Amino acid sequence: MAEHLTEQIVFNKPKIELHVHLDGAIRVETILDVAERRGITLPACTVKEMTHICVVHQPATLTEFLGKFAEYMHIIAGDREAIKRIAYEFVEDKAKEGVIYVEVRYSPHFLANTDVEPIPWNQKEGDLSPDEVVRLVNQGLAEGEKASPRRNSRD
Repeated sequence: MAEHLTEQIVFNKPKIELHVHLDGAIRVETILDVAERRGITLPACTVKEMTHICVVHQPATLTEFLGKFAEYMHIIAGDREAIKRIAYEFVEDKAKEGVIYVEVRYSPHFLANTDVEPIPWNQKEGDLSPDEVVRLVNQGLAEGEKASPRRNSRD
């Protein structure tokens, strides 16, 4: 009981995260929702099944770990609404976790489908450039911060 209480006390304290990858923090529910909206078939139909596919279950090489991204990044990449949404939800999730400061990282080129060579995730060429990806992510982060119950101390 005391151990659980100690863990809860630590979990409830404000946290700082200095290196979090946006593309590794996407909600599985969002992947499924966006895939359905876009008419993209996935190898799984439920959150549990998709989570099982996306998670590394045993120690693996970096290549095996990074291979998991191929299971879902083609769902998000190239889709303006999805990119803005994952940024918004990232802030929402971090606020719920008690994170008061986070440095999020991402590669705009991995989310774009034009002005990049090669176009990632076997996407067809579209009209979403890396520059626009940056704007969309920034909009999602800003909107998530405004909606967050834990606002930064500068407000």
